[in-house]
Amino acid sequence: MKVLHVIARMNVGGTARYIAKLFESDAQALLATGFVQGAEKEDDCIKNLPVMRIKHMGRSINPINDFLAFRELRKIIREVKPEIVHSHTFKAGLIAR
Repeated sequence: MKVLHVIARMNVGGTARYIAKLFESDAQALLATGFVQGAEKEDDCIKNLPVMRIKHMGRSINPINDFLAFRELRKIIREVKPEIVHSHTFKAGLIAR
């Protein structure tokens, strides 16, 4: 089963590590994520994951970038055709819905 995990950013911490752990048992899983912003650092676990970047997705609230991120994610979903889209964090959940 093809699962697409969506998260706004893979910053150092619990959610990034949780997602990386999910990938250990699912070879078909894919990850769509944005970028960390400001002083945040990206978690090193992302180096081992199949990542598709959403250029306009990040933590900050920006209606224009959020709309562009929605369009980018919609394009990824159409190309990948996942059976399940699993969103993590508020921003990714909002855009994925």
